Amino acid sequence: MTEDHTLKMFHSFSSTLGNELYNLRYESLRVLEEGLRSAAVLVRRRLNDSTSRLNRLPAEILTSLFLYVRDLHKAASKYDSHLVEAEPDIRSLLATTHVCHRLRLIALAFAPLWSTIPHSYPGDLDLLLVARSGNRPLRVFGDRSGFFRWCTSNTPIFDTPRRAQIQELYLTQMPMEACNEKLLATLASHLTYLNVIVTPRYPKGTREPFPRVYFGGEDPVVLRALALSLKAGVSPCDNFPSLAHLRLCGTDTEYMGRMFLQLLANTPVLETLYLVDAPLELDDDWASSDRIPMAQLNRLRALSFDNPGFEAAFAILEHIKFPPDAVVALHRLQYTRNTNLGTMFVPSLTKFTTLEVMESYPALHIRARGEGGGFWVHMTTDRFDVPMPTFRAIIPSLLNGFADTLDMVQTLRVGGSMSEASMTPSLLEITLPTASQLMPTLSSLFVASDSASNPAAHLVPSLKRALLSAKGSVPYPALETLGVLGTLPTTEDKHLLELLADRARRGHRIRTVFVRSSREKESTEALGSSGLREHVEKIDTRRVTWDPEGDSFWRFENEYWKLYPEGTRRQMVDMWGLPEIGRG
Repeated sequence: MTEDHTLKMFHSFSSTLGNELYNLRYESLRVLEEGLRSAAVLVRRRLNDSTSRLNRLPAEILTSLFLYVRDLHKAASKYDSHLVEAEPDIRSLLATTHVCHRLRLIALAFAPLWSTIPHSYPGDLDLLLVARSGNRPLRVFGDRSGFFRWCTSNTPIFDTPRRAQIQELYLTQMPMEACNEKLLATLASHLTYLNVIVTPRYPKGTREPFPRVYFGGEDPVVLRALALSLKAGVSPCDNFPSLAHLRLCGTDTEYMGRMFLQLLANTPVLETLYLVDAPLELDDDWASSDRIPMAQLNRLRALSFDNPGFEAAFAILEHIKFPPDAVVALHRLQYTRNTNLGTMFVPSLTKFTTLEVMESYPALHIRARGEGGGFWVHMTTDRFDVPMPTFRAIIPSLLNGFADTLDMVQTLRVGGSMSEASMTPSLLEITLPTASQLMPTLSSLFVASDSASNPAAHLVPSLKRALLSAKGSVPYPALETLGVLGTLPTTEDKHLLELLADRARRGHRIRTVFVRSSREKESTEALGSSGLREHVEKIDTRRVTWDPEGDSFWRFENEYWKLYPEGTRRQMVDMWGLPEIGRG
């Protein structure tokens, strides 16, 4: 008997039962009662069996599942994810806790599960969530894009003593409104995180963020993280004695450099700084450097500017003092024909030991790192304004900007499109001659083509021309390791043999070669018989992985947010413009 047939029989029986009951004798009614009771017991037992696996799970696992459901089904936000954190969907959480009685008891006993107060529910739910959270710190969301229900003083969540539990506050508000200053002033003594954005209904004519006082003159003494939309206004007046993390986001909002530095001057213990989509503008009197404030950030660990403007970014960077082991990343610096590369400023960081030069037109990257600190310059251009040969030709100028920090570099990686245009030097031929003058101690060189180019056609021939000089001197005299990442089409590449033989003859033997052949199982024997063994001490055919996008050193984050864009791998490649270098 099928499940549908069983249900049809039950519905047919129950629909006629009411009329037939009046015609049954007492004995028949007793028999019917016993039968229905037995059926109910069987149904209840089957229901219990269906949840028995959940009943056997430990409470710790179930609470993890609750947290997963709460964060997985976050309510969709109409705002940029860079600007605001989507609030959890409490409705999904409530539905999950009603699966069975045991799940409900465990959920009600787990106070951290209820410590987030959304804005899109009735005020009575606020009190319910606060009651279930016990004395846990609260994360509260508020939206003022329509009617802001917190504008009245009798809102339960801000009544004393509940107000003292609020430690994280997410506000979406109208532009240029000041009524929240009183609200924030009441939270200044215990608020640890503030995130403020504005509604999209923003005056189109307003291009610059206006100054405002966020805490009504009160110092937020324990505020550790501040995330602001520049359209909500900035605070060069408030003092932030404990602020460790600052994120400023704008949508083509021009941000004056002096105002930015004034804000930083009031954040003495700042550890991470993230500026996104906010073109920096220099004030008219910027040339008078004695009038420009200097920001002392002695605890800074990471600084990331995304789309800040080329010359302004370096000018402002020059007015920020930070430790030599900090990580600095300048993303999406727009390069035009009129860009003055002479304004590039490389801060005094720890001596670099690794340098990477990567090209994926119309993007170019130079990033260097040492034992602690690192510096990443990411430039983009307009294909119609700057053609690839012209854009590639700026690499020597950029490398010369790093000149004082590269004399101890041990490893150089060059990757990207190795294709050559007629009468145009390749990426390697442009990069390696200048790098050889700046890195006398270089011992390891790795080169790689991106997935869009053909390594067989240009990579090794370009490498040979770059590492062999017709003038008698040998570039990179200390070079001992050479890696050609990706798969060579043949093990008898004459250009590679000529390169190794010539350097060995001149007394600068390359001792180890990392190279891949087209037939992995026979690669070592084939490479040995090809003649490479005569010129090197070791041939290594292992896969050497170079993943520019996934390098954890540059994926810096704090306990509140990431200091880099998020997305799928394809989106990350598009946003960062990194070459898709083969991993095998």
